Amino acid sequence: MEYYDQIPFCIDGLICNKFEIRGELKEGDTNLEIGFSFGVRPSAHHARCTMNYTISQGDDIRVFLDLTCLFSMPKKAFDERKKGDTFILSADDAQYLATINVGAARGELHARASQYSSSWEKLTLPPVNLLEAITKDVVIELKS
Repeated sequence: MEYYDQIPFCIDGLICNKFEIRGELKEGDTNLEIGFSFGVRPSAHHARCTMNYTISQGDDIRVFLDLTCLFSMPKKAFDERKKGDTFILSADDAQYLATINVGAARGELHARASQYSSSWEKLTLPPVNLLEAITKDVVIELKS
């Protein structure tokens, strides 16, 4: 079986860039805002997906998490995504990388929040619709 019959991305690392809990989690609704960015390191055939998660209640930010997932890929798969001075992650590829990040964020939040007061034990990351959030290919400029 050739590599292209499979997803060519392999999780190569997780980096928690920032984690903050503020105050107590109160009963009631929470709001989730996400942001994301993608990048590559051509010399290592790596792609990365960095997402930040802000969970708030009303006007108060309760949790902030900035998490990077690193992915290695075979040179051939990496090179196929290079177009001149750019690297193109298809929307499907970007959604896949972001899905892995969301799953890792769920684990990070659970592990870290459980170390705080009992109000945080119930914190869960709500569903994230990445099909709506990422609808276009991601074009990354390669630096020479």
